[in-house]
Order: sequence, then C-alpha cells, then structure tokens
Amino acid sequence: MDIRICYLVVIFAISINVNLSAQENKKYTPLELSELVYGSSGFDYNKVLPFCCDMHSLNFKDSTFGQLLPADTKRSFSLIYQDDTSAVTSISLKIADESMDIYFYFTKLEDWHIETLRTLARTDMIKKTLMEIEKLPFDSAMKVISVHGYTDLDKYIKRNKLLLSSDDEIADYFRSNYEKFNEIAEYIIKNDFINHEKGLDFANSDSFVKQKLDSLLIDRIVPAEEGNVFEAGFLIGGILDNTAGYFYQPDTLKVPPINKLLYIIIKPLGNGWYMYKTT
Repeated sequence: MDIRICYLVVIFAISINVNLSAQENKKYTPLELSELVYGSSGFDYNKVLPFCCDMHSLNFKDSTFGQLLPADTKRSFSLIYQDDTSAVTSISLKIADESMDIYFYFTKLEDWHIETLRTLARTDMIKKTLMEIEKLPFDSAMKVISVHGYTDLDKYIKRNKLLLSSDDEIADYFRSNYEKFNEIAEYIIKNDFINHEKGLDFANSDSFVKQKLDSLLIDRIVPAEEGNVFEAGFLIGGILDNTAGYFYQPDTLKVPPINKLLYIIIKPLGNGWYMYKTT
C-alpha cells in the first residue's frame, strides 16, 4: 500500500476515535439535557446519565419521556434561570388542543444533572370538571359553580381554560390586557390593599376591584408567600396550593426566587410584571 494512503487511513481512524470520545465525554448544558430527555430522538443511557437526587432511579434503556409522546407533539425548550450550581428549564408540549408546561430543576455536580421536575398539579381535576359543566344544562351548571361561590358561568369556564393554557398563552393574555392590569395594580397600590389592616377579604370586596378583576378573568388579589412582597398579586385559579397567576413587583430584589417547593416557575413579562405558578 502506498505510504501516503497508509498515512491517511491512520489519520482518519484517529479522527473517528477522537470524535467518538468527544461525543461520549460531552458536557451537556441544562437546555441540551432537557432537549435530550423530552426530544423525539432519545439518547444512549449508557453514555448520558442526566439524573440525580429525586430522579436518580429513572432508567431510559427502553424509551425516554420524549419518545413516549405522540409523534405530532410540538415541543419548545427554554432556559429560565442558571447560575454556577443550579438551573431551571421549561419544556412546553403541545398535543392536539392540549398543552403542558414542565419544569426541570438542575444541580451542578461534576456535570449538570436533573434533580427533579414540576408542573402545575391537579389540572386533570379541573379538566374533568370543565368537561362535565359544559355538558350540563345552564341551570344545572350554575348550581355546580354556585357551590364554590361563582355566579357567572361563562367567565368561570374562560378563567379555568386560561388556567389550563400554556405558559405562552397565559403570557399573551396578560400582554393583550396590559393596560387593564396596570390600572388595577395602581389602584391596589394606592390603597395599600395588599397590606390592608382589614385583610384581603376587604380588598377583594371593593366594588372597583371586583369589577376590574372580573373583567380580567382574575379570581382575586393575593399576597406573596414566605415574606416576599408583591406590590399586587393576581390569582387566576387553581386547587389548594397548586395555583397560577400574575404579580407586579418593580423591585427585582423583592421578586420571589424560583423554588421547586413553592414558586415552581416565575417568568418575567416586562415592566415589573411576572407570571407565576406554585405547588
């Protein structure tokens, strides 16, 4: 064999080995790991070990989360937060007319690892209730929602559909009603309703507040939790402590941190406004 050909063969073989080694030892970012786990292609679990902590026992030798989804699932991935030791990503899934947003929480050991995931819980109960209500005659449906203190069937349905919407749709709803949200926030702040001595029941019974919140499909104004301060908090709805809504806080130092045990996601909407979900 010509010495030049032998040389090229050796170089080619070395190149293949280097590339394979680089692939096996690739340091994945949180966003790249999210795309691997919920993507449609899957990955080699013997080469990529993405989990630790709460999720260390997961084994994807047969199929990944992403491979279990229907073929027509639309996926989008975004990095929400990252520092030297932790990160949060958002995975948005659209399947036919339904959507779901999932949040991965990462910790940095030698490499990045997914320690747990969260999503807005108990949505199946809300979906089931909506399906049942929409099948009922008007009077029967009104009896169902009146038990929970609601008097407007159309707005009850729309509010819960907003709650079940994707994060992007919840954000778009806010942006399309930005001026209305600002108006009610200014009124709440002017009257110091969040810290009112008579409590938020008094604030939520205010005629102007009730009218404005009703027009925005907002259930009620709410305070922040665990000592953090909202200038104005707006609850869309939820079950028990699994809720979603918006809040206004122009001071970034007072914005609650994302926390897998409380504020599972906080997304900035601009001008001091945020969308949030809790668990």
